[in-house]
Amino acid sequence: MTKKNVLVISEQFTKGGLEVHILNQVAGLKDDVNFVFAFGKYEKNEKLKNNKVYDIGSFSNDYTISKFYEQVRTLLDIVEKEDIDVIHAHPFMSLLPAIFTSVISGKPMIYTLHGGPSLSMYSDVFSYIFLQRFFFSCLDQQIISVRQEFEDVKVDYDIKNYNYIPNSIITDDYESIKRATNNKWALLARLDHESQTAIFDILDKINDINIDGIDIYGVGVVEDTIKAYIIEKNLSDRVRLCGWSDGVAGALRSNEYEGVIGHGQTALDALAAGFPVLLLSYGRITGLVDDTLYDAIKKYNFVNIYQKSVSSSEIVDQFTRYHKKPEDYILTSRVIKDFDNNVVQNEYLRVVKSATHKYSTQIADIWDRINALAKEQPVIFNEQFLSSITLEQIIEESSLRYGLVVSPSLLNLVNQNRQSRKQKEENTYLKMVIDGQTEKINNRQAELDNFRTELDSLHSIKTSLRLLAGNIKRRITRRSK
Repeated sequence: MTKKNVLVISEQFTKGGLEVHILNQVAGLKDDVNFVFAFGKYEKNEKLKNNKVYDIGSFSNDYTISKFYEQVRTLLDIVEKEDIDVIHAHPFMSLLPAIFTSVISGKPMIYTLHGGPSLSMYSDVFSYIFLQRFFFSCLDQQIISVRQEFEDVKVDYDIKNYNYIPNSIITDDYESIKRATNNKWALLARLDHESQTAIFDILDKINDINIDGIDIYGVGVVEDTIKAYIIEKNLSDRVRLCGWSDGVAGALRSNEYEGVIGHGQTALDALAAGFPVLLLSYGRITGLVDDTLYDAIKKYNFVNIYQKSVSSSEIVDQFTRYHKKPEDYILTSRVIKDFDNNVVQNEYLRVVKSATHKYSTQIADIWDRINALAKEQPVIFNEQFLSSITLEQIIEESSLRYGLVVSPSLLNLVNQNRQSRKQKEENTYLKMVIDGQTEKINNRQAELDNFRTELDSLHSIKTSLRLLAGNIKRRITRRSK
């Protein structure tokens, strides 16, 4: 079979679950798919040394219409140069240039939902949410979700080609790793405000749950806060901040551990390696993963979004049971059966082969208007993509022009945005009027104050003249006597 050339587009490729997800696809389909990558930010990875990796420019906060335009042009060149068959985009902003590249180049497209933020990110920004929803409801492209629960959004977003394909594990990665019985655990998480709550909770319970030591792998905005908390609780000899690791395998090879704390790909990999897992996600602790909890979370990418937090006493009881019978929390065989990379990637290959292209007159029209904007109004062309009123108007006008191919819900979104913008404009105008009147009042008050000052000054001069005249009169009178 001829290899498929797949162009993978992502905002970044650094360290994390998304990166493991992609690397597992590359490893599992090296004989069937030639992966080409286009990243906004890329940290070199040895596992991609045989793949072409293109830099398409940052998706950072200064993401302008101009940068978007150049990204699409770059992606179109890559599609032609690499003879791309299928385009595959990952969250978040990378979805947008991928949509236009797919429509203009005539190549089918795949998009992967990695979690709740895949849908909620930029949900208050009209241009983003419209294009995202238009892609879901009108282009009929293949959508992959790593969580079973996203099946519920098919109706809301009118997704037609929905595929549940979970994250996967490569068992060879863990064959040389052995679990210790040293009562020391590795915690892997992004050190953000959400995880901070649960991490503090674990540190507060470290004596109750009888853990001798915890190594925390990860970086983030609350790293210094966590470090200060470790010192405050006098845990510096038992808890360490270890920075980034090369995934779970990297952490488990760097030291000897008895268990792992985390969620998502971390939990999946740790279970596959034969380690017990304490589930920590969404800022909450849901306990040690046994057969029952495994069944409840395995289709939800090993996050506890639908699970309650466990009390301190429950966690203590779980660890007591674990120390008595650890085999109840070693689920390697179940994980390998459910998430073996070869099986999972065959499902992905099926999606790649079934992907078809659908042309969009509206997307092409928006692209033509952006092209014209680049030539006719270069100043506006440098507006921020997500906040550009010009871009909003282009999308709205194109939607109304080609209303027959736009779903009623999207047309309603357009009308709501137009009304909202009109209201904002009216409020701005009203504020200017009020501010203008206030300025006039202030100016008039200043004039009155100046007038009063002048009157006071004249009154003072008049009084002085009177005193002077009286003084002169008295002198004349004295001289005449």
